[in-house]
Amino acid sequence: QEWEKAARGTDGRIWPWGNDWDARRANTDDGGPGALTPIGSYPAGASPYGVQDMCGTVNEWCGHAPDAIQQRSSPWGDVDRANTGYLSGGSWNDSPAVARPAHRSQLFIGQTSDDIGMRLAKDA
Repeated sequence: QEWEKAARGTDGRIWPWGNDWDARRANTDDGGPGALTPIGSYPAGASPYGVQDMCGTVNEWCGHAPDAIQQRSSPWGDVDRANTGYLSGGSWNDSPAVARPAHRSQLFIGQTSDDIGMRLAKDA
């Protein structure tokens, strides 16, 4: 929830920059270079808090799934919730629908990929 607030602000916007998709503001499969880019490559895509690259580039590890996500059923049956987490933000390899800050993807702890990363942060 903190990650999503950092990405979207408090006004309910869909994207960090507003409600209309703009491929020039995020590194996704919709017009991106098809590879990782350095943080700060899309300054026009910054969130209301000035946080950059919250959509695209890499899926960001956000820890264990919030309670609301844990209540969802999995198409693969029961999931060991203690060993799963979630990602937000989508990657260079994902569609804009997956790159939406409100979208979350589940993964097993220890799973790796060239489009998964993390953002270091601390409480203010």
